[in-house]
Amino acid sequence: DNASGTAAVLELALRLANSPMRRPVLLVHFGAEELGLYGSKAFVLNAPAPADSMVAMFNFDMIGQLRSRRLQLRALESARDWDRVVDSVRADGRLAVERVRDPDPMRAQSDHLSFALMGVPVMHFFTGTHGAYHTRNDTVDRLDVDGILAVIDYAERVIRRVGDGVRVPT
Repeated sequence: DNASGTAAVLELALRLANSPMRRPVLLVHFGAEELGLYGSKAFVLNAPAPADSMVAMFNFDMIGQLRSRRLQLRALESARDWDRVVDSVRADGRLAVERVRDPDPMRAQSDHLSFALMGVPVMHFFTGTHGAYHTRNDTVDRLDVDGILAVIDYAERVIRRVGDGVRVPT
């Protein structure tokens, strides 16, 4: 289920390398999410920088099937100013941004949870589950490539807003 997120991180790496931001950025891929977030847990415990110096973590888990043009932003409870950041970044006509509030954000089953537990503000970009999720029928022909690009374009604007200086207090 993470192939779309992996592709997004690779595309963002190219874009950010070609036009760096003021703040340094780490682009990281994790493994073993479904087994218990092992990859992201190992990273936060052995990170190249202390968690209190990390400004934000952006998670791209399952962004390959943008239905009804709806991009869900999750885990916004992790920082008081996420709403202000999201308000400051306009979505173009290719997608509608939906802020999903979770009454229990610490039950998340994606890699951003490992960072949230360390006090790092997180934002999860997500286009929802689908019938082929976690089956062998979840094949490349089901991807919405234009939708993935719309999510990447929007996410890049959010990341640049934070990477160029917006403070995100927890």
